[in-house]
Amino acid sequence: MRKQIFKFLLLNLFFFLFINTVLKSSDILQVYDLNKKNLKENSILETEQYLYTVSVSKKNKILDVSIKKNQLKAEVKLLDRIKNKIDWPSDFPSYLKEAIWNYYKSNKKFNIEGIKLIDKGEIGDKYFVVVGIKKTNIDKFIINYNVIKKVLK
Repeated sequence: MRKQIFKFLLLNLFFFLFINTVLKSSDILQVYDLNKKNLKENSILETEQYLYTVSVSKKNKILDVSIKKNQLKAEVKLLDRIKNKIDWPSDFPSYLKEAIWNYYKSNKKFNIEGIKLIDKGEIGDKYFVVVGIKKTNIDKFIINYNVIKKVLK
């Protein structure tokens, strides 16, 4: 009898965790469906809880290559949000910010968790991929200009 109760409780726990995970992942999809008309290729779509980016390229003969290539490009765009939050000196020209940022990010590994493939498809001879992530997973990366300056030395 105890084994049956234990199995029942274990099964209920598994079912609860599974349903909870499915509902949370469907939330990011619902928000995307409501806002996808505002998605632009060269910017990050920001909602109350999520960030979305898109990448578009010509179709490859191998579909998986198009998906992975565009997914990687879309994920890299999320780094722009981190770059835009840096407290750069006000007199820095944009080309210098870009050069310093590119050097910094090439020497640093960002472990961004929770990126989800939201949408993918074809439009004419182009292929697109949309990725999404919770804002908190990106906004936890706070980089100060003084930290970058130390890396440069």
